[in-house]
Amino acid sequence: MPLLVPPLPETPGSPGACFAPAPDAPGSLVGLEHEYSLTRDGQPLDFRTILHTLPVPGLRLDPGDINAYRLRSGLALTADGAEAELATPPISVQPGFAAEVELWAAMARTQLDAVLPAGVEASGYSTHISVALPGVEGEPVARLYARTFAAAFAFLIENTDSQGIYIRPRTGRLELCGDFVDGPRLGEWRRSRSGVCGHARPLWREHRWTCPRSCASSCCPAQTATAGECSAARMARICMRSLAKPC
Repeated sequence: MPLLVPPLPETPGSPGACFAPAPDAPGSLVGLEHEYSLTRDGQPLDFRTILHTLPVPGLRLDPGDINAYRLRSGLALTADGAEAELATPPISVQPGFAAEVELWAAMARTQLDAVLPAGVEASGYSTHISVALPGVEGEPVARLYARTFAAAFAFLIENTDSQGIYIRPRTGRLELCGDFVDGPRLGEWRRSRSGVCGHARPLWREHRWTCPRSCASSCCPAQTATAGECSAARMARICMRSLAKPC
């Protein structure tokens, strides 16, 4: 049975509070993925080369990912390229969910450190947030998000050496990708994301928009070396770089 992380309470009207969408509504569920790059003796280490030698407390149950383990905690551990990746189960958007996400992220890091052998160090590589969009075409929502809220998203997520942010339309969800963040900074990103869910819900339901006007940004396909690398169009159709880095 998955170990449930209890949410920290947030009172109505507090900065972290948000209303709870109806079950199965767009924006009602979110998920977090954290990727970590590994080193051994100061040299890069491909997680795939050691993953299946580790004492991972879980089972390989995913036929679509030969490297994936479903952990007893409810997390999923896999390799995304050379990086180690941990993903949370779906989390309900309700008062307290931002703190719940922070707790899941901390648990993920603890479990990764627990299975890594001595001499191997992990450092945060990237953060991926998925927001449920059941029954909604993702690409128009992704493009609209890129031209309205993406600049604010970039301010929250980008580091000084950032290669930009990615907005990926997936089947049944929208994925927002950026630099690695955890702790309170991750919570702030989540809170802002929940607000966007609330504003965007009319669009997702009726394909109309009555919220902020477009900002002076441009969308372009992800490009190797300038905005990171994407191996397939299905993984990243849209890249929005911060306003300081025009396409």
